[in-house]
Amino acid sequence: MRSELINDIFSVETEAERIVEAAGKQALEAVSRAHENGAELVRTVVEDARNNRYAKVESAQSDSLKKVEALQEMVGPPADTIAMDELRIARISDAIVRLLCSSWCVETEKR
Repeated sequence: MRSELINDIFSVETEAERIVEAAGKQALEAVSRAHENGAELVRTVVEDARNNRYAKVESAQSDSLKKVEALQEMVGPPADTIAMDELRIARISDAIVRLLCSSWCVETEKR
């Protein structure tokens, strides 16, 4: 009877070791799955945040471009256009002065 009791104790102890080992494996698998799920969640959140940031940057750039265009319309033509207009005006006035200087004006006096 004593040997049966010792055998029962050893079999219970062996079963307990098997259960502890199985629980350890299950715990490692659960931790591994949780780690993978967490990493995937982090990747998803980072990607969503990146896409959101890009959308906000594009929106801000578009709004900024619209504001710049509106201000340019309010201010007038660009400086290079003004410089070209001034150059054209100078050439035209020079041409008019040359034309007037080359013509003869005769004064007639009516009495």
